[in-house]
Amino acid sequence: MKLFNNTWKIGLITAVAVGGLAVGLVQATSTKARQDCPESWQDFLGMTHDERSHCMRATNLLVEQSEATAKAMAIQASTQHPRTATPTRTAQEQRLAMRTPTAYPMTLVPERKRQIKDISGHPPMIRDLQGRTSLWRVGVVPTYNDHSYAYYYVWSAPAKASHGPMIGVYIDGRDVMGYTLEVEAPKDKDIGEIVITGVTGPGGVVSFTTTTGLRGTFDLATRAWAFAQ
Repeated sequence: MKLFNNTWKIGLITAVAVGGLAVGLVQATSTKARQDCPESWQDFLGMTHDERSHCMRATNLLVEQSEATAKAMAIQASTQHPRTATPTRTAQEQRLAMRTPTAYPMTLVPERKRQIKDISGHPPMIRDLQGRTSLWRVGVVPTYNDHSYAYYYVWSAPAKASHGPMIGVYIDGRDVMGYTLEVEAPKDKDIGEIVITGVTGPGGVVSFTTTTGLRGTFDLATRAWAFAQ
């Protein structure tokens, strides 16, 4: 059984695997092991206690040298190819960079979500939309990309101490939500409250009546009010 001859081979293979410089280091130690250790197990048993001790020390040194060399080469390899830091991106940039959309593309949004509907009596559970005179869900609109959309709401609100009657837009989606438009009605009109009767579409024209008997329209794109004579 050539235990020590096998040890020499294992040490040499380990050194070659981690790099050329390691081969020389391990070969020197391996030569020492070959000098101090016999080729066979029977010869080892015939050695004196001191000779066996020299052989074992040389063999252990070979193993330790191989492990240390492998570790050193691994550290050197990691420093030669350092990782670069990932630049910090804003939340919006991260959303734009998303590769796997979690929503339907706009072309596949179900028809029921595209419907224009008066939901004044059944407002969604959104605090900002509570207490409105009228509330219409006007389909959906894209937000950041073709796979990101939001519900589009058109609302009217009564006058308060800080403002007169208003018409506005609120969007609610995965990426963004909040008011995008709030326009106060003309102050030279006795309007009372605005009751929305129809909306042509997102960014379109709102038709309304008022509790004082007026009829008119409001253009969401131009913010222009028009009243029937």
